[in-house]
Amino acid sequence: MSDVWHVQFSAKDFSAANQFLTRSLWKRLPHRWAVSVLGGTYSLIFTLGIFTLWKVVEERHVPYGRWFVGIFATAFVVGFVANSASRRIWASGMQQLWGANASPDIVRLDASAVTIEGGMGLTQLPWAIVQDIVREKQYLFLPYHGVACLYIPVAGFSTPAEFEAFEARARELFAKSRTSSGVAGNAG
Repeated sequence: MSDVWHVQFSAKDFSAANQFLTRSLWKRLPHRWAVSVLGGTYSLIFTLGIFTLWKVVEERHVPYGRWFVGIFATAFVVGFVANSASRRIWASGMQQLWGANASPDIVRLDASAVTIEGGMGLTQLPWAIVQDIVREKQYLFLPYHGVACLYIPVAGFSTPAEFEAFEARARELFAKSRTSSGVAGNAG
């Protein structure tokens, strides 16, 4: 026996799933404070590096040294702009891809898996590989393999009560899969 829901997905939901994964991976980094400090001062370090390199080039009269510094700085700027552009292109592509998905997808919950069938194809996620069920803001995330997750948007349901019923059933099936397989799960 399976329970069936109709859920409307969109491109912004995909972005929320990526943000959730980034946050959850970040929490597992052992030295994230060091990465944070370096990331925050990266632009300052780069600027000081360029000025230092320029000074060394001028003092030692390195032939074509100014060209090297200019090419290095230009490569950095081009890389930064290309990164920003690729993010916009990716977001635009996802919007076009999901924009064509105008009808709600069918989400089935049964004792063995969560199945989503619709405009984007068929996705089946067995409960055995789901690590947790996490509710954040307007989404329900089902992380698996530590680096991926299935996301269900609250706004994708026709009513908040329908979403609450879905969440309760998903948590119930997740807990049952943990007890039947002997795995102690965290269904928080």
